[in-house]
Order: sequence, then C-alpha cells, then structure tokens
Amino acid sequence: MFSTNRDTLTLNVEERRVGMITLIYDNGNNGLDVISDHTDIPHINRLVEHTMKEFER
Repeated sequence: MFSTNRDTLTLNVEERRVGMITLIYDNGNNGLDVISDHTDIPHINRLVEHTMKEFER
C-alpha cells in the first residue's frame, strides 16, 4: 500500500472473492476520500462505515 496512487483490496471468504475496496490516495482534502469505491454488500458496507467513523475522530 501507498507505493502507487491506487490500491484495490480484495476480500475473500474461504477462498471465494466476495468484494473489493478501491483506495485512491490524494483523492481529497482531509484523507477521508481515500476509499473511492467498494462492493455494495452489507458486511463491506459495515466495514467501510466503521473505518470512516474511526478516521473522523
């Protein structure tokens, strides 16, 4: 991570891809815009929501 301007995290459950989160660095003013896109499924939505709350502190 951080060796390029973009990374994609692939989330697997029991060797099966269940979703992805795309990170783009320097995508905004406050660093909260790093998560550019993610798969719209409940457990990834919760993960992204929790991560965003942690960075807002």
